[in-house]
Amino acid sequence: MTKLLLVDDHLIVRRGLSSLLNDEEDLTVVAEAGSGEEAIAMAKEHKPDAIILDLRLRDMSGIEVAA
Repeated sequence: MTKLLLVDDHLIVRRGLSSLLNDEEDLTVVAEAGSGEEAIAMAKEHKPDAIILDLRLRDMSGIEVAA
């Protein structure tokens, strides 16, 4: 099972992606974040296998979050 973290500042985008991805047998969304700071905290807490990350967040860029 691949654990995913979704990061986007638009709730409707996160919820839509989460719904689609959770329908897949081998994927599970373990956390969602709406900001860069929240994404960093969620990544530390949940230790996902992969992160789907918006590059344009309100508080910092996705590149900053990835670093």
